[in-house]
Amino acid sequence: MVVVANVADLDVISSFWGELYYLAHHRGITHSILGTVAIALPMVAVLWLVARCRGHAVSPWQMGLAVCLTAATHPLLDLTNSYGLRPFLPFQDHWYYGDLVFIVDPYMWLLLGGAVFLAGKQNRRTRIFWAVAAAGASFVVLVGSFGLGLWLSPTVWILGIVLVIWMKQHVRRPLPWGHLALAGMVVYWGILAGAHWLTLRQVYPEIQSQYPWANRQDLSAIPRPANPFDWDVYLDLPEEIVYARVSPLSSGSPEFVVIPRNRTHPAAQAAMASCPGAIFTQFARFEVFEVTEMESGPVVTINDVRYTRLAASPGFGTITIDLNAPEEIPCPKKIKTERPPISQLRENPGL
Repeated sequence: MVVVANVADLDVISSFWGELYYLAHHRGITHSILGTVAIALPMVAVLWLVARCRGHAVSPWQMGLAVCLTAATHPLLDLTNSYGLRPFLPFQDHWYYGDLVFIVDPYMWLLLGGAVFLAGKQNRRTRIFWAVAAAGASFVVLVGSFGLGLWLSPTVWILGIVLVIWMKQHVRRPLPWGHLALAGMVVYWGILAGAHWLTLRQVYPEIQSQYPWANRQDLSAIPRPANPFDWDVYLDLPEEIVYARVSPLSSGSPEFVVIPRNRTHPAAQAAMASCPGAIFTQFARFEVFEVTEMESGPVVTINDVRYTRLAASPGFGTITIDLNAPEEIPCPKKIKTERPPISQLRENPGL
């Protein structure tokens, strides 16, 4: 069942062809409703045959229900975070965002992984597996936390792993670890939902006073990594992105930063019409454009502010397109576009 729950992430192999392939295909068809069903059905057949071969009398309907629910947990959990999901592929390519948790949440990993570890049997093979899994997860959590200047998440992570190992060795009474982990998840999600509501409640009066024409659906609150009381707030306007970093526990007024989008610039329009620009802007949520005039012609950098403001992964959430040679960037599909020649863009920047 662990394989069933994670097989949707096989789409990460698209990254071998380039970052744009990853952006185009990750959280794509394998995470959609149709893709989840397509993953679950063959897994039902395989697991049912394995059970029969081992002499276990299992109803195919019960097996099907268990596999389908397990496969559905992956996109449902992904839907809660700020990366987003496209559940209606291949019919609709629209992104939906839960904005309840950050993309990688060490506390959820600790709760769910710890429950599976505590509920499982111990032998030499499982010890090796869990040692490797803990080392890999710790590397991601610790490197990511230190890169962002965080101290709470690595502290909780290390103490949590020590506590889970201690409980495995000393708690002899069988406990419903799965139910306890699910209860912990519900409590954690409740805390995040409350923090999300308080954050929006805190900033909305200021937004209404400064931008009375803005719609409520243009305002988003996104959790920052590993801290349920630290949120990024974005107001998505046609000409600019308004940003503030907000704590729902603070009573002070948020400080807003206005980031011009610059997407009406002709060079920005040309970049969006190219294959790399089209793929990136389809993925990006809060895209802004920087145009640099070079001797050879304009160079356009497109940033997705939700990632570039974290300043943790300078290569992710941004793309630079030389309008003289956008085809040099590996791109999953070719888009026929009509754009002014580079010389015209350079000579007439107002076009």
